[in-house]
Amino acid sequence: MPSDMTIKSDETMRRVSPLYLVALAAMIFASDWGCVMLTAHTGRVAAIWFANAILVASLLKHPRRDWPEMIGVALLAYFSADMLAHDRAIIGLVFRSGISPKC
Repeated sequence: MPSDMTIKSDETMRRVSPLYLVALAAMIFASDWGCVMLTAHTGRVAAIWFANAILVASLLKHPRRDWPEMIGVALLAYFSADMLAHDRAIIGLVFRSGISPKC
């Protein structure tokens, strides 16, 4: 059987790299914080969520086995952006507990 016709197992397929996870977290953090700051004068909820689009696009480009790591990094980035935007920790946790099941 030719080598190009073999099916790769989960162990031999590459996992998402730590550098990619850091870049994903940075993009989500920056876009989430930016959207919250742009709409801060109208109430604390951003009307445009680029961060969610970045996360969904990243999830769609990677196998499902990488999703827990990516979602965990995204939740940490969302929470960090909330803290930088002067939200209380309990508010940040409540907001993020509502978003995580959607992912």
